[in-house]
Amino acid sequence: MPAKLDPIMDAIAGNDALDQPAELVSSIGRGLPRDLARRAQELVGHPIHPMFTDLPIGFWTSAWCLDLLPGRKATAPAARRLLGLGVLSTVPTVVSGLGDAADLKRPESRLAAAHAGLNVAATAAFAMSWWMRRKETTGSARMMGHVGAALATAAAAIGARLAFPPADSQSGESDTAKV
Repeated sequence: MPAKLDPIMDAIAGNDALDQPAELVSSIGRGLPRDLARRAQELVGHPIHPMFTDLPIGFWTSAWCLDLLPGRKATAPAARRLLGLGVLSTVPTVVSGLGDAADLKRPESRLAAAHAGLNVAATAAFAMSWWMRRKETTGSARMMGHVGAALATAAAAIGARLAFPPADSQSGESDTAKV
């Protein structure tokens, strides 16, 4: 039984307008020194990018939850710190993701480009939320955090598809080729 998001993922993977962004993501990844990443991957037995995603996701989700609680004035400093730590922790996450994307072929490279674009937008939204909170937490700063959470969730859905492709695509035949 196909997952409910499969039609969306198939549409993204089948969109040739993503070929140029996909090539850009791949070429940046190919330009990175990848020996350390390969050794780390050999050590843990799988790509390291999914491990690094826990950091920004955890920080940002924690900040988002604090924004939802009553008594936001008391939790505002912690939420701002968590947002900043999330933005900082994107550095190893991005580098490892670009390294993984360097070897992808179509249609997965298109998914990687969409994943990267959404993550850039999410990071920008969370960074803006952090910046807006310099003096006090405003409704606009919290709203920007909600925007970041929505974008990061969409990016994570695509990332999950890349990390856990449908069974028929693991046999060498991508389900997006059937579109």
